[in-house]
Amino acid sequence: MRVQILGPFHLEDGGRRITIGGVRQRAVLADLVLHANEVVPSEQLLVELWGEDSPPSAANALQAVISRLRRVLPAGRLITTAPGYMMRLFPAELDAARFGQLIFEGRDALAAGAVPEAVQLLDQAMTLWRGPPLTDFRYEPFAQAEMARLEEVRLACLEERNEANLALGSAGALTADLGRMVTDHPLRERLRGQLMLALYRSGRQADALETYRQFRSTLMEELGLEPSSALRELQAAILRHDPVLAPGSATGGTPLARRPVTVLCVALQLAPSSGAALDPEAHGVVNEHVVSALTAVLERHGGKLAGTDSGHLMGVFGVATLHEDDALRAAWASLEAREALTAEAGVLPRQYGVNLSYRFGLATGEALVGGPGPLGFAGDVGVQAVMLAEDAWAGEILISHQTQQLAAGRSRPTAPVPIGSSCDRRTRACARWRCVSMRPWWAGTRRYDALKPPALWPLVSR
Repeated sequence: MRVQILGPFHLEDGGRRITIGGVRQRAVLADLVLHANEVVPSEQLLVELWGEDSPPSAANALQAVISRLRRVLPAGRLITTAPGYMMRLFPAELDAARFGQLIFEGRDALAAGAVPEAVQLLDQAMTLWRGPPLTDFRYEPFAQAEMARLEEVRLACLEERNEANLALGSAGALTADLGRMVTDHPLRERLRGQLMLALYRSGRQADALETYRQFRSTLMEELGLEPSSALRELQAAILRHDPVLAPGSATGGTPLARRPVTVLCVALQLAPSSGAALDPEAHGVVNEHVVSALTAVLERHGGKLAGTDSGHLMGVFGVATLHEDDALRAAWASLEAREALTAEAGVLPRQYGVNLSYRFGLATGEALVGGPGPLGFAGDVGVQAVMLAEDAWAGEILISHQTQQLAAGRSRPTAPVPIGSSCDRRTRACARWRCVSMRPWWAGTRRYDALKPPALWPLVSR
């Protein structure tokens, strides 16, 4: 069976088109398809399709619609289960699900440097579109949210394909298409950045800088905002003709890409357990142990150690390899790193005469991956992680609002509590969250693809 919603509503079974007669029947079926493999309560269908003030006869009308649909659909697809109905579909049978999978595979290929494969996958994803999504139901209330979501995902796919084509060196051919996209979406910062890069690589530095000036002016006039640090860094790189902007430049072959990055900062403090000064040799040995332990934890969860200094260790997720659940991986890593450092701290006073204290900060934000910067990207997410670590108590893990949203899809319904006075007003919210524990759906499993969304415990007031 094939179900298509990326355009006019269309169903096939074994190559034969399934004709659904009547506007109401098509709407009921489309609503069930949007909740495929979920039980949709009858009351919900009545409200979404007949309105809040549905007549008493609506319940009987719904039952009649379901009966007619069963006559034309393959057996076992539309089932009745309290308190409503469920449409059974495999992901590969729904074009929107295939579209999402192709985008995911394309992003993975792009992050791995397999640029031609990424372009092919993202092109294949776009061929699934036959027009505006759910166009038959554009005036139906039940379809509005999904139509908006699908249009957003489509635009994200186009942006990913732009990144891949830029990495292939197709800047000149992209400028016209990017110009049209920017006109259609004037506040879309990622498109502006791609247009700036395409113009610069086409030898049009002045036009690239003018694109930035126009965007900054639009943001200030309409929203009172400045462009992000990543876009400002791109403008600065264009001004100085930074070699990193050239295709295949000395960035290890990594495509220049704007995407979410999660940074784990560990703020460390070593102090002698006695009144004597800290022995330099002991300091070096302890620091080596700590770096080794953190490196092993990060690598187990798909991250890498990107930078160290006298007081901070920085781990990054989503730079070398992009995963859809990088924020979740980083949260797991922070908890495991705390366990490892707690074990180290227990033996250090006895072995080396050193006390170890540690605090964690975890932040997620958009960055220009492959751009200039000691962590392998341009952006201020690293600064946010350091600020969180500095605000934390000893042994505490503080995470940003965006990290909490990505890593804790099912957090307890308690509002986050603002902490400290050093909140950066450029972040989405001043709320920080304390990561206490994570609850996998099945106890003992550590496989990310076997977990339902875990939960982080929200902050409690200090």
